Amino acid sequence: MDANAKASRAASILQDLVFMEAVSVVKGYHVDVFLEHSSTPEEIMEAHRAVRSLTLVQGQLQSFVDDGRLLERKQKDRQRGQHA
Repeated sequence: MDANAKASRAASILQDLVFMEAVSVVKGYHVDVFLEHSSTPEEIMEAHRAVRSLTLVQGQLQSFVDDGRLLERKQKDRQRGQHA
């Protein structure tokens, strides 16, 4: 898959309402584990890992979007340079 197509699909995923809701629900559940006084250290560590993993997935998707934007700018700059 080329970078522009990947960027477009990643942007669609990040803007998808079902995806955003799913991330919010899962993060909310795990944040509640942090706030629950009866949570064990193991439960807190697992909740931390889950939230961190979701954040990493969102960050990677955003990185695909950013890479696509950079590539698009480079392509536009090259086209301008050829027409100058």
